[in-house]
Amino acid sequence: MSLQSDDTMLIEDTMPIEDTMATIRAFLFDLDGTLVDTEFLYLEATDLSLGDMGYSLPKDELFEILYGRSQDDVVGSLKELFADLDVPKLEEGIRDHHWRLNRDRDLRIDSSIALLERLSQHYPVAIVSGSPRDDVERYIDFLSLKNTIAFFLGNEDYAPGKPDPACYLMACKRLKSPPQLCLVFED
Repeated sequence: MSLQSDDTMLIEDTMPIEDTMATIRAFLFDLDGTLVDTEFLYLEATDLSLGDMGYSLPKDELFEILYGRSQDDVVGSLKELFADLDVPKLEEGIRDHHWRLNRDRDLRIDSSIALLERLSQHYPVAIVSGSPRDDVERYIDFLSLKNTIAFFLGNEDYAPGKPDPACYLMACKRLKSPPQLCLVFED
């Protein structure tokens, strides 16, 4: 992005942003925190799973480790703190606690889901998540979005993980749309 002498912002130094907004071709949605409010569940499930394994962290420290980071980064940080951590056991425990906690709560973010459904009537839409594919697919089924989206990506589908834009660039490529013509909804 650059600024022209008349202060018009340009994307890729070729297209005025006003023109870009009128030509958006595709929409990409994050899942956790955008379509479903699961992030606090992830914190609680991770805390419970660590506790099951005999580990403990203050909630604020766990929050700093978890939020806005890829699963690989989270696991790396936890391994630094707990060198003998059994990662597969931790991940299984997190998943079990997460889905058990999820049964008791309605985590849908209705306004975001309604927007995705409305946009999908006229544009290609994809879900791009930092969560494992199995979890993403489970939420897509829960939200009845399977026939609404073009495809979804989970954290196994790309590297490096979020917040790196690689996942969104991959989605743009699959949608055959230049990145500057795609709009991302992310928390």
